[in-house]
Amino acid sequence: MDLASTATLAQVNTALAAHAVAMASALAPYIAVVAAIAAVIAIIVLCVKHWDEIKEACGKAWDFIKEKTSAAVEAVKDKFNDMKEAISNKIDTIKQSVSEKFTAVKETMGTIMAAAKDTVKEKLDNIKKAYDEHGGGLKGAAAAVMEGVKGYYSAGYTFINKLTDGKLGEVVDKFKAKMSGAKEVVTNSLNAIKEKFS
Repeated sequence: MDLASTATLAQVNTALAAHAVAMASALAPYIAVVAAIAAVIAIIVLCVKHWDEIKEACGKAWDFIKEKTSAAVEAVKDKFNDMKEAISNKIDTIKQSVSEKFTAVKETMGTIMAAAKDTVKEKLDNIKKAYDEHGGGLKGAAAAVMEGVKGYYSAGYTFINKLTDGKLGEVVDKFKAKMSGAKEVVTNSLNAIKEKFS
């Protein structure tokens, strides 16, 4: 083979290669479509062939999703129930506390009103008694007025003493006893001094 035929053969090979590339480029989209269809068919064949395994795996996945979703829903329900119970308990505690406070106020007011009523009744009875003891009339009226004035000044003491169930009276009595003892000591000391000088 000579040089000219070698060159021509090279040109023919180049032309054939270019033609093959052009044909492959022109057919590439068709080849891709056919390959995609073949892949889909292969996938379908695989799915049909392994359908029981796929169905079992999907069933397990679905059961897992249902289980986790159900657990999450239950957890949220439990949290809401816990919050509802905590709020309900707090409201009950507040209601109980308010009820106890109102009951205490009511009892205190009842005690105060009873003490006030008893004090007023006692003072009115004393005024009536003074009027009756002094024979009524002008002399009885004057005695009743004096008892009323005395009652006015002692009413506060009597009211507080009744309000404290006699505790104020006990304190006053103890104070009077101590003062009486102190008065006796002072009187005895003064008498002793007088005797020294007489």
